[in-house]
Parts: sequence; C-alpha cells; structure tokens
Amino acid sequence: MLLLTIALFPSGAEASSSYANTLLGLGYGPLSVQPASTAVPVFAPGDSLWVQSYSNSSTITLILASPNGSVFPSVELPPDGLVKVYSFPPSGPVGEWTLDAYIGGGLTQVSFSVASATPVPPPTLESVGLSKGNLVLDYSIANTTAYGIQACLMGPGSGGTTTLQLPPSLASYMTVSLNGSSISAFAPQAEQPFSAWFQLYTPRTYFTSGGLVTYDTMAGQSQVLTLGASTEPTTAQLDTFLSLRNGSYDLRSYVRTPAGISSYDTSYVLVNGSAWVSLGACVQTTQVTSSSFQLSAPLNGTASSWPTSLITTYIDNGIGGFTFSKAPAPETRISLGNATQAVSLGMVKVTASGGGVVGSDVYGGNLYVVVRSYPALASVALNFENVTTVTFPVTILGPYRTESIQPSVGTVDASAVDAGAPVGNATLLVESVGSQPARLKSGEGGSVSVALPPGEYNFSMRFGGVTVSQLVQAYSGEATQVTLNAATPRFPVLLVALGAVLALGVAIDVVVWRAYILRRRALR
Repeated sequence: MLLLTIALFPSGAEASSSYANTLLGLGYGPLSVQPASTAVPVFAPGDSLWVQSYSNSSTITLILASPNGSVFPSVELPPDGLVKVYSFPPSGPVGEWTLDAYIGGGLTQVSFSVASATPVPPPTLESVGLSKGNLVLDYSIANTTAYGIQACLMGPGSGGTTTLQLPPSLASYMTVSLNGSSISAFAPQAEQPFSAWFQLYTPRTYFTSGGLVTYDTMAGQSQVLTLGASTEPTTAQLDTFLSLRNGSYDLRSYVRTPAGISSYDTSYVLVNGSAWVSLGACVQTTQVTSSSFQLSAPLNGTASSWPTSLITTYIDNGIGGFTFSKAPAPETRISLGNATQAVSLGMVKVTASGGGVVGSDVYGGNLYVVVRSYPALASVALNFENVTTVTFPVTILGPYRTESIQPSVGTVDASAVDAGAPVGNATLLVESVGSQPARLKSGEGGSVSVALPPGEYNFSMRFGGVTVSQLVQAYSGEATQVTLNAATPRFPVLLVALGAVLALGVAIDVVVWRAYILRRRALR
C-alpha cells in the first residue's frame, strides 16, 4: 500500500546511515512535520508537501519525482529550514512519489504515497420502524476496506453553526459559526465580557514501521476573541496550517472563565472546500463495526426537528471520505385532540391502517405513521376499552407534517361501594348497545375511570351475590360520576328477619296455648 524507503549513498566522509535517516521531516504543513525515519505522511490530491531539515550546518537539495517519472525543479533547504516543496494537483496523479535529498556527496531518498479514498456507497436502509416515540432505522453497509466508519443521523441543522452551553457565570450559551476561512462567535446573554479562541483539528494518517497511524493534526487557529460587550457576532480569520481537505474536522472551543478554561468539542464536515456542516445537530452517532447497524431518533419535538439526513464518515487508504444520504421520517404525526390524555394513560388504543401504511406507533398521546408514498389515506381507529371503536380518515400529504383529529371524548368516574365502604378490586362491566362488555377493575379506593365517546352506557357490578346496574350518560369534554352500591347492609336485615320470625313464632305459640287452655275448661 505504501512504501517507506530511506537509502544512503555515502561519498567520502559522509555521515553514517543512522545519522542520515534523521536529516529530514515530512508533513502536510508547518505543525504536522514528523521525522521521516519514523513516520511518512499519506498525502491526498490537493495536499502540500512540507519538508524540514534537522541539519544545523548543511544545505540540503531536494528533488521531487512523480509516479509517471516527471522530475520537478530542485528546492534548496537551508540548515534547520522548513519549506513547502510542492502542492499536489487535485486531479492527481496518485501513486508512489519519491523525494531525493542531496547533502554533501550523499543521497537520502524518501518514498511516500499520494492516494485517494475509495468511495464507500451510502448505507442501505433496510427497514423503518417506530418504538415508544422513537424512529428506528436499520441499515446495512456494503463490504469495504474502509475503517473508522461513523454514521450520524442528523436533524435539519444550521450549516456551520453550533450552540455551546456556557457556565452560568458567563452566559447561557454561545453560538459559533464556521464560514469558509472565518469564524464568528456570539454570546447574547453574557453577564460580563470574556475571551474565547478556537482551534481546528483534522485526522491525518502516517505510515510507520507498525503500519498506518492516524493523528489529530492542528489545521487552523483563530486569534483570541472578546465576547459579551457587543450585541453582534465577533468575527476573526481562521489561520490554517495545512491544505484543508473535504471531510471530518473537530473544532475545539476554549472559553476563559473565573474558574479557569473550559473547552468544548464539536464535529464538522467540510464540503466542497468551503462549506462547513456542524454535526452538533446529530441526534445519534454510532461506530459502524459490522455489516449492519441501527440508529434511532426521538420524535417528541416538532416535525421540523426530525432527522433529515445520514452522514457517514470513514478512512480508506489513509484518506478520509464521507457520504450524504436522505433519512426517512414518519410521514405524519397525528395529534389526537381531546383523546390525547386518555391515549397517553392507556385508556384508549389507537391504530392506523390502509394500503399505504407501513407502520404506526402511539407514544405520549400522539400517533406516528409511516407510509410508502404520498398522498396516502390512513384510517385511524380509536378503541375505547373494546366497548366501542371510532374511526377517522386522515390524508397524509407529505413528510415532516403534523395532522390532527378531534374525537369527542368524555370520562366516566365510577365508584364501587358496599354499605358505604369502597370496594377495591371489584369487577365492573361496561357495555353499549351491540358491544361486548368491557371488564374493568376498581382500584384500592374502589374507583375506576374510563374514557368513552358521548352516549349511553350500562355500568354493572356483581358483589356478594348481588348485581347492581346503572345507565350512565357520557358527555363530550365532561366527567360523569356514578356510584354502584352493592347492597343495603346485609347483617341488620338478617337480624330484623330473624326477629320477625321469632316474634311470629311466639305469637303462634300464644294462640295455640290459649286454645288448649280454653278446650280444657270446656271439658270440665
């Protein structure tokens, strides 16, 4: 893949090979030079070759040759000097280049690669699902030689702008924007002026005796900005130390606070050499280590915040690359109006069906629906404890929308009592004309609530061999109270009945005894 050769051709009393191997350093810019004896950069088209001399006494003559044999004019490298030798054309050529370094009568030759990343196709979306208010996306990725693959599910974002939460002693937040070669910052709620500065890092790959090694390399830096005294953003030039490639970057923001220095990291992608995309809008990022992976995003915000794209970054042949692809979202979120609370409490079950409906899920009182194409007609069914079902047609016109329906719903609060005392865990039956009765259990306090469309329902309870029924009217937007009393007190009734029987028995005995006495007197 990459060949590192450092050869010495001594002449006269030239230095030893081990000494010559330490004479040169190669890098992408002034701050990225590494000794050629230990690490050689992997360059990409558009990069620049910088060479540093570690000789403090001799001038080194450098001659660069391309893979097709072209030889470029020599460059003189003074003792302890650092020069930009060449900028590789964006169009190539790629392959193995050589740099000859002449010092005295000796030659040191360094070979290095100029390579391009093999494009990785965007991941393939295998399935779309909904679970507990989350959009769940299953992806697969083609076989690739790339490594360090990361997938970012991203919301609409705001270009190169990111928002950082600051210590309360300074301000609520600070917005930072990258725009081409400039950077601006703004802290509109700053309590007092404070200073901030920024450094831009990017991964760069070197070939070593142990293989390819990637280092975070400083690519740019701003001057120190004073924020808080102005109501407008403060802008500064971003001084760069190497040629900026399209691909991944890390912006490190430093803020001086009374307690010290706070730092913040934000990932960016550079597109087309000048457009920055902040990955701070990623709702989930995952490291891709197999041929399949899953991403999810919460849908509890507004429809405009749902994910819109999938950004995949990777490294291949030592060079970074990325792909953009659209991310699907639920075609609509259906607000359930007056039934929202009853649905969120599990009192009403909601489903969506139709030829274009792929799936649906209820969470937080809202119904989320995925469809195949637009427009789609969905039938939304609200099932009220199996007592009755109400359906609504909903036309889904496009993605990232919120529709609504307004079902009329009332609440019936039923209480089960026996002799004035609440009956816990009692079974209450609720039914309407033509429906199967729904079985509800009262709580420890003897009460239970049920959401129902407006209409008349029969509530009944059986307790202690007694069945009590009552017709109840449910009204839209209102709560109706009903009490089902199992029976009047049973033990006093029994005592009265027993007393009556005893009294009757005594009366009968008196009559019989009196008739007997009169009969005896008559016989005398």
